[in-house]
Amino acid sequence: MKYWVKESSGEWTGPVSLETLQSWIDTGQLQPYMLIREGEDASANAAGLHPVLTFPDRELIEELPPVIAPEHRDPPIRDERLRRFSWGAFAFTWLWGLWHRKPGLLLIIPFGWTMRLAGTPPIVASSILLVIDVWIGTQGNQWAWESERFETIDEMAACEDIWHRTAMWFLGVTTILMCLLFGWILDTISNHSRAMGPPEIMFSNPRK
Repeated sequence: MKYWVKESSGEWTGPVSLETLQSWIDTGQLQPYMLIREGEDASANAAGLHPVLTFPDRELIEELPPVIAPEHRDPPIRDERLRRFSWGAFAFTWLWGLWHRKPGLLLIIPFGWTMRLAGTPPIVASSILLVIDVWIGTQGNQWAWESERFETIDEMAACEDIWHRTAMWFLGVTTILMCLLFGWILDTISNHSRAMGPPEIMFSNPRK
């Protein structure tokens, strides 16, 4: 579970883990009277009322107010990095999804086989899968952040950068291999045509 903390400026900081909150208590950054909430749409409580967090001064906790329902909700985090195209999600799809707690992306595998068994033309099936992959790429960074694997967006961006570089290598090597294969096929066809010799031209004799 991720938590949000209301600063003295009125802004909410988060999401952070319970362990991070406790470390803030130990350093004095989080006080019992400061408001926290679980998620962006939950009611706000005084931090001292949380059943797990431990504060050194218990007397202050007894004077804390009850649950406070905030009058408004802050908008979701808006960061340009969340809108970037995720080449890792595009190139590795379901493998990337397993790492980022998106097991639903595994459905791409049976979906592809279903189109093949249904006799879908390869060019059509490939085009459909490409469109799906592009859509996954556009959502990748947002999904990565929502997976709750990361404490900060910087941490998420660093992890996605590794996926990005790996995807670039994978796509680059795959493109080179496909070009070499295509060139080999063309060369084989050309050699086979030369070995067969020029086509014989049959002339008909109308006077025969």
